[in-house]
Amino acid sequence: IRQQSVRVAAYTRELFVQACALGYGRGTAEGAERMTGKYADLAYKCGIYHQLGKALVPHEYQIWQNDFTEEEQEVYKKYTTDGRLLAAALQDKNIRAREKRKGVLIELPTNNIPFLMLRESCEQHMERFDGSGYPKGLKGDEISPIAQIVGLAKELDRIASETKSETPFEIAIDTLMAEADKAFSKQLLDVLDAAKEECRNIYNKYIAYTRTLPKTIPLVDKSTDRSMGLRYR
Repeated sequence: IRQQSVRVAAYTRELFVQACALGYGRGTAEGAERMTGKYADLAYKCGIYHQLGKALVPHEYQIWQNDFTEEEQEVYKKYTTDGRLLAAALQDKNIRAREKRKGVLIELPTNNIPFLMLRESCEQHMERFDGSGYPKGLKGDEISPIAQIVGLAKELDRIASETKSETPFEIAIDTLMAEADKAFSKQLLDVLDAAKEECRNIYNKYIAYTRTLPKTIPLVDKSTDRSMGLRYR
């Protein structure tokens, strides 16, 4: 999770810089205030901390498994809302001692832009443009621009990491481009297209971390004719 967050943060910063250059997310007064180059380093931090809520998720639910039951899926998805609460708790240093002892997380209102962007990226990075994401099923402009960028960065990293091919990065780009106005807006994918070479450099920088094996192969295992014996592979 740590290595993934470092990669996602690097993609997020590059995409954020390009998004600001293209005017992405500036259609509202709030977006116009936030989507500026001066928050590029903050965008990196949003990528670093986007999985903060997994600190509160049981270890066995921290990585999505295809055989999760509905109940287990809800436990996993809870890391998004927990992440927002943790970001809020980190900001507020005056929570009463009694609440701290109880482990109660509360979210106090704030106008602090950096902490608002951190909260939103933690909670909304799994929301999707067409409303198919979680935890709230937000759609379109209901999703914060920084959260959409972090979500795209995470999906780019996931596909490039999991694809078994000689050209996984290119396949990841093509797969995402096919999601125009579905998982991600056409405008955001135009940002990705404009930042493609910079993102490729990030992929190459961390290629040793993003390459994975299809399965773990043991050094030794039992032979078929000698159940207690070992043969080297």
